[in-house]
Amino acid sequence: MTDRIVHLEGIFNYRDLGGLETDHGTTTFKTVLRGESPHNLSPSALEQLLEMGVKTVIDLRSEAEILEHPNPLASQAGVSYHHIPLFAVLQQFSSGQEKTFPPLEMVYIGALELCQDAIRQALTVVANSSHTTLLHCVAGKDRTGIISMLLAGLQGATRAALLSDYALTEQAQPLLERLRQDALEKGYDMTLFLSILSAKPETMQTVLDHLEQKHGGILGYVQNTLKLEPVILGLLLPQVQTAAR
Repeated sequence: MTDRIVHLEGIFNYRDLGGLETDHGTTTFKTVLRGESPHNLSPSALEQLLEMGVKTVIDLRSEAEILEHPNPLASQAGVSYHHIPLFAVLQQFSSGQEKTFPPLEMVYIGALELCQDAIRQALTVVANSSHTTLLHCVAGKDRTGIISMLLAGLQGATRAALLSDYALTEQAQPLLERLRQDALEKGYDMTLFLSILSAKPETMQTVLDHLEQKHGGILGYVQNTLKLEPVILGLLLPQVQTAAR
């Protein structure tokens, strides 16, 4: 999957959702890029990203996160910017002072069940975009991981490919170290903070099991639970590329 990695100055966790194994080939390239917040992009890297064809941006961060680190693409000419705070509903149940944190898989499952309006909106933006979409949050792991899992699953990515893609964030050590240092400077509980930086395949495995058992899988979740129209599903299910022989 190394050819999926997007190398940009100042950024360490960008990759294309194309190239993931399916039963008949691979998922398509240049449809969706997933990653961390673009506020660390150098000017030349920003230009490089635009030259790659990115004209739609989905920012899954909260209002507070955007205020702290504004998105340089939000006011970029020719870019359609969409702010969809994916965890907004979950954050209504949080005081921000918790000394413990639920397992990541429970957070993801909670989002799938409680944040369906935001998920539906994000999927629809991707479906309606005729250009490459950049999908991001802060680290490109949790909120981005949920939407990426659904999108790649709709294209037929195998479970093994979905798990491997999720786990790739753990290879973005410069990003993770930056987040650790930022947490230290802000006085966060590091034991708590470090517990949410992991990207273990077992985490996404539990989420996929939940989708299978409760909703009949990713397609069942999108079609029957999110109730997206068939035309939207058609746009979300592009023809996969044939594997090279």
